[in-house]
Formats: sequence, structure tokens, C-alpha cells
Amino acid sequence: MPEIISNSKDPRFARLSNLQERHFIFKGVACSSIEGVLQAFKCPDPEKQKEMCLLYGKEAQQSGQIYEWKKDRLMHWQGQQYKRGTPEYNQMVSNLFDAAANANGSTLLTDLLATEHEDLQHSIGKTYQYRTVLTTNDFLFHMYRLRSRAYREKEK
Repeated sequence: MPEIISNSKDPRFARLSNLQERHFIFKGVACSSIEGVLQAFKCPDPEKQKEMCLLYGKEAQQSGQIYEWKKDRLMHWQGQQYKRGTPEYNQMVSNLFDAAANANGSTLLTDLLATEHEDLQHSIGKTYQYRTVLTTNDFLFHMYRLRSRAYREKEK
């Protein structure tokens, strides 16, 4: 069964990876991938965050590895702190996925429709929320949520 990973043999699923280059604006900051923003959440410096948001691919994935956030579970966005696992943080992540989907010229919803009604799988992520900025379940929740939205919009 195809899996959402950047090097998937099925390009429909590879395009759904957080590492995929996607240009959008998130809360006033130019971004080039969902992963760049997720990694930027670990960084307390707003200017450095802007740089990280412009990254995609493996470079984005590795950009946040130097930051220690797990002990205090603090995430950051442009000068504000968010505790990992709180409703406020979860809403910020929802807003991130929405920003990527809503961007002018975004293909995220089209990419999700291309998977039709196939099961979405992503086994390489972590499941414990205090060890990752986005759990596998969180990621799949947003993929299914946005795919359902894409189908509703298609039927209009």
C-alpha cells in the first residue's frame, strides 16, 4: 500500500509529504514547505524562523534539529510561545495546513484528490506528541480533513 513519504514510488503520495516544496504565506511569513514551518516552531528567534520557513526537503527537515524543545515542550511562532499539545498549538498547526491548502496556486487539495479514497498511511513519523512537533496521527488527521474538504468543494 502506498505511503506518504517524500521518496514514495507513487508520486501521488510523495507530493503529500511535508518536505514537498509548496509556496504559501503563514501568518504573514513566506514559506516554501510545511516542514520548514514545523521545524521553525522549535526556534525561539523570529528572524531565524523566517529563514527556516523558506526551506524545503531534507534541508527543512534538518533545520530544527539543533533546538532543544522537548524538556519544556515549548514551541514558538514570531515571538509567541505555545506549549506542545495545547489547544492553542493544535489550532496553529491546523492554520498551517489550511494556509498551505489555501494559497494561490496551491496543489495540495488537488494532490489529495489524486489519492481518491485510498487509505493514507505514514509510518515513519513518531506517535508520542512530546517527541515530535507533529505526530503521525496529527499529520494523517490533517490530510484526511483536507481531502474531505477537497471533495466537498469539488461537488459544489
